[in-house]
Amino acid sequence: MRRSIRGNRILAKPYRDLVLLGYLALPATGGEDRRLAWAHRLAAAAVARHGRLDEAGLRRVFLRRVLRLRLMPWSGRLGPVEVVPVVVSRSDVALLRELNGLTGAGRAAYAMLLLEGRPPAEVVEILAGAGAADPGGALAEARAVEQTHGALALDPSVARVYGRPLRRVRIAFAALLLLGAVAVAAPDVGSGGPVSAAPLRVERAAAGAWRTGTDLTLASWPPRGSLTDDVELVRRAQRAWGSGPVQLIYAGELDGARIVLLRRHDRIARYTTTASQPSTGGQGARGGHSTTAGHSTTAGQGATGGQGATGGQGVAGGLGATGGQGVSGGQGVSGGQGVSGGQGVSGGQDGLEVLPAPRAKPDGTSPLKLLATPRGNRYLVPPWVTEVSAAALSGGGPRWRKVGLKDGVTAPITADATGSASGQGCWRGPVLRFRAPEIAHGMPYTMLDFGRLSSASATYQPPPPADINRYGPWELDALAEGFGAWRALSCVLDRPSGEIQAATAWEFWAGRLPEGVGGRWMCLRLSDATGGNSVRAVLVTRRGARTVGTATATRTGSWDCSRLRRDVVAGVKWTAPSGKRYFVSAGSRRVVRITLDGRETSGRYATKATSGAPALTAVNEQGDKVPVLR
Repeated sequence: MRRSIRGNRILAKPYRDLVLLGYLALPATGGEDRRLAWAHRLAAAAVARHGRLDEAGLRRVFLRRVLRLRLMPWSGRLGPVEVVPVVVSRSDVALLRELNGLTGAGRAAYAMLLLEGRPPAEVVEILAGAGAADPGGALAEARAVEQTHGALALDPSVARVYGRPLRRVRIAFAALLLLGAVAVAAPDVGSGGPVSAAPLRVERAAAGAWRTGTDLTLASWPPRGSLTDDVELVRRAQRAWGSGPVQLIYAGELDGARIVLLRRHDRIARYTTTASQPSTGGQGARGGHSTTAGHSTTAGQGATGGQGATGGQGVAGGLGATGGQGVSGGQGVSGGQGVSGGQGVSGGQDGLEVLPAPRAKPDGTSPLKLLATPRGNRYLVPPWVTEVSAAALSGGGPRWRKVGLKDGVTAPITADATGSASGQGCWRGPVLRFRAPEIAHGMPYTMLDFGRLSSASATYQPPPPADINRYGPWELDALAEGFGAWRALSCVLDRPSGEIQAATAWEFWAGRLPEGVGGRWMCLRLSDATGGNSVRAVLVTRRGARTVGTATATRTGSWDCSRLRRDVVAGVKWTAPSGKRYFVSAGSRRVVRITLDGRETSGRYATKATSGAPALTAVNEQGDKVPVLR
């Protein structure tokens, strides 16, 4: 016999928390009363059946059902009363409106992070266990809302009850019967995706809009592609993402796939479907289109995964069609973006990815990757770009080759081999160079493809005695040693995950290690589209023809290796070619003294023959202590 929630103090607290979590994670398209009713229903079932699980386990089980549920406008019984949560403030109304624009996983992350106070790592773990397609992206969505609104004061377990006039109930019921009859008579009409109660509004920037203002953002990009007038295809993509107005960026056919790019606020949705499928057709009860809160999914496959009449899902699970993005952020062999890995174009299925939009930079705006296949990557460039060149991240310097450009879309650009820190290969970009004669004096700018939707501005800072460029680090291809530094990093570090916006390779020391081995100490600083950052310090050496990297430190959310903190010292245990073990350390240009286990060494380099890890400190020329990377 199931336990009762009402009057049971042991169950009341977890039940109330789950109701709030479920209410926020469920879509608002089915109506507030149905959303609230389903939140209570699912929370009661979870507590009754799985109440002995710990909090994290209970939320994994609960969210697994919540994130897969689709609330149609006609789902649930029409009752004589309407029950809606009590909204206690005007700020809650605005916050709920913004939350409804997030993905279901993003709303769930907000509830656990902001309302329950759970650590970010635990939130990501719970979402991954619940089957969310992009736990890291969901966490980024929640943090973005936190910065603008803060916490919600709503308690869905406290509700208002409104009576429905009996005549209205009967009329509504008759209307639903009529809709059901129409659906039976014409099962192939529509998109095959979730029905949205909100109007589907598609905004389009005018041609040449970017010439009428100084804010060269995505809002000024006119729609491009051969299928921008295919209303049904665009509507299908919008319904897959969910309710709310969108801007059409691209709709066209490339290499056997129909692709639609949509923008909503600071998010980009990339919808991909096979070109052989008619854009107006759904798949009815055989499978239908399925999507997990706007993140990477595939179309249903009949009884094995389609949505159909039962509301099942058929979720591919990964971000991108080439192998997915697990909790660790892996991206498959082609960077986790393309459709060549079996779930995209070649698999005959639909896919939807929702990713952070690149930040606007008039002198360095990123292209948007439309497609990745074995033939190469296809990019949509900013409307002001007139010339594109590409090079592999290999050799002594860039070997530029001109790339064809038609209606803003590049010809296929080969992404030379991916690889990892295992020594089995190196990721090679590609490196892209763009020229926009009407913007920033027509000077070309260079970007590096990290395997995601957008490319990153990649720069390099050489070690002393080279001077510091007063305009900032050099572009990746400006110095031969800079291109070589990036080539070395591509062979000793895994390709970074996430939407990287800017990447700087800061080589703060170069010299001789014990036994005459040449070494380069570099700090790779990455900034992502959500405003976060990470730092990776690595000692790069050569062993014959092989590049070897010794990881020193990894940090997130810091000023290290930036213009706000230029002084660093790094230390790491290192084994010489003879097999002898050392602890080696080196500092940036203003470091004047390094201390290992109390022994001071003047200058920017110090070493000690030991297999241990001695205490490491350093000071700069002003006598201030320097941050240690180890």
